[in-house]
Amino acid sequence: MAGIKKAGLGLFAAASILVGVGFLGLGLDTALQTVLGLAGAAIATGGLLLLPPLLWLVAGGYGLPRAQSRQPVGRTDDVLVTELARLAMKRPLLAVLAAALVGAASSHFRNL
Repeated sequence: MAGIKKAGLGLFAAASILVGVGFLGLGLDTALQTVLGLAGAAIATGGLLLLPPLLWLVAGGYGLPRAQSRQPVGRTDDVLVTELARLAMKRPLLAVLAAALVGAASSHFRNL
């Protein structure tokens, strides 16, 4: 339930930001109309509101944080996955066969 509340608050915040930017653009457009005319004010307002996100995007602000590598904590599944990953780097076909065998064995032992 808490996840739904957070998602709802996030959507409300995003909608509020969009409405606020819209009204900011409207106010800026209205103020510039006396100086630049209708078309000029629209172009200037659009450029001023588009420029900061565009610069942020070009500067690389869209990158995701790098995931930290996980170390096995002693569980059999984690150790198995780590070893299969090492095997996959050296011998991919053998790794596929080993993964199939491990999957079949896991399925068999879960049904017992």
